[in-house]
Amino acid sequence: MEKENIVKDGTLRSFGRLANRMSKDEQAALDRTLDKHSITLDEAKTLKDDNPETEILIEVGCGKGEQIIHRAKNNPNNLYIACEVFKNSLEKIAKEIEAHDLKNLKLFYEDARILLENIQEDAVDTVMVLYPDPWPKTKHKKRRIVNQELLDLTHRIIKPEGKLILATDITDYALWMIKHVLNHGKFHTIAQYPNEWCIEPDGWHTTSYEQKARKFGRSSWYLQFAKQEQEKQFTKASQAHLNRLQEENN
Repeated sequence: MEKENIVKDGTLRSFGRLANRMSKDEQAALDRTLDKHSITLDEAKTLKDDNPETEILIEVGCGKGEQIIHRAKNNPNNLYIACEVFKNSLEKIAKEIEAHDLKNLKLFYEDARILLENIQEDAVDTVMVLYPDPWPKTKHKKRRIVNQELLDLTHRIIKPEGKLILATDITDYALWMIKHVLNHGKFHTIAQYPNEWCIEPDGWHTTSYEQKARKFGRSSWYLQFAKQEQEKQFTKASQAHLNRLQEENN
């Protein structure tokens, strides 16, 4: 196994390259800018205590940040944490933060799982993972970010009434997400009917990636889950629909 594919403790990296055409000096300058707008691990450990009345949302792998920037601009009293490792995207997000003085938007530019491990328990209202790398080849699927580890970390940090929101335009990955989240056993699906999987969550901002995907005929899956505080199951029709999709994609 190649060393650069390891993040920590033997964990596989779930993301690709870290930067395009950026010199060491440019990266160093960017890191100094990012540090001004980043959340530290010490701050993560007291996140709930320091923000007792604040709604908090974390996006894991935010890309260019279009979704989370839109939300930060429109909800100044909420706190947003954008996790991303690709330096070129982080540079764009940092410029937006400074251009619009978004004091409620913080960055974390290492592997998001490191942040999630350090966040105070029951501190976060929503965790979003939107259009993660699908790693379509069978031998690479073990790199998919939606897995047991992420679900364990997410369940620990979200509030009892909190949400996990997943989105993808790849049917195989959507089925993977549903299967892994429900098999985890500590989340329940908020949707009860198949058509709810195509409904955008509240406060949604359609990104340039989504617009491009739709031009190519790819529709989105919006999967929302809550902590397993009460038993909630799919309807029989929804379960049958899910079973048919799984058969078609096997």
